[in-house]
Amino acid sequence: MIRWCLVLGMGAAFLCGCVEPAGKSVVISPLPPPYYIPYVHDERPVTPTTMPAEQEPDPTKPWYPDSPLYEAWGFIVIHHTATPYGSMREIERWHRNNGWDGCGYHFVIGNGTRTPAGFIEPSPRWKIQEEGAHTRLSPKLARKVGVQPTYYNEHGIGVVLVGNFDEVRPSAAQMAATAELVKFLMKLCRIPEDRIIGHRDADATDCPGRWFSMDDLKQRVRALKWPTTMPVETASARPSSRHRQGVK
Repeated sequence: MIRWCLVLGMGAAFLCGCVEPAGKSVVISPLPPPYYIPYVHDERPVTPTTMPAEQEPDPTKPWYPDSPLYEAWGFIVIHHTATPYGSMREIERWHRNNGWDGCGYHFVIGNGTRTPAGFIEPSPRWKIQEEGAHTRLSPKLARKVGVQPTYYNEHGIGVVLVGNFDEVRPSAAQMAATAELVKFLMKLCRIPEDRIIGHRDADATDCPGRWFSMDDLKQRVRALKWPTTMPVETASARPSSRHRQGVK
């Protein structure tokens, strides 16, 4: 009897060991799958106790749009969420609840609450090269400066940092990530430094907050080295107007 119990117990253990827990490999991520640099294996044999080093994914490739680059980009507009927490998915939900057609920004930079500090999330709007919904001027202000109310939405890449910078300073990780992203966008879209602006530089607002320094950001951008050429396909056609109803 004892022998049969042992046999049955071993059989049950064997069967259980072949079954993976349901949903074990499911990971929900706000970003598309990263692009990995192909790993070149060494032809020499590797001992079982040696683990080959993994190559890091190229950090710039997820920032490239899926559609041809829209040629009318002429500004990079920096914002803050004015909230203590947030992510691209949450902003997407907030904006849809306001009747907008998805996240109005092109990039969201985390502060360590919902995503790691300095984590850069491209929005669907950037991936398909749609104009923004982040900086709509009042008709009065637009007339005063001589542009259409939607001018900065049509020509500005909206970058928002999670946080309320009227109350706290952006973290060092956020500033470093913002500088790297801005440098990338300047080179990709041929945008000069004097067109890196805060929301307050275009509109009657305090955004991105009194503790956010545009001078500090530009100094960080100048200190970064980046490739001088980035061949990408461009499209001069105007984006569709399906997002123009959602503006900020």
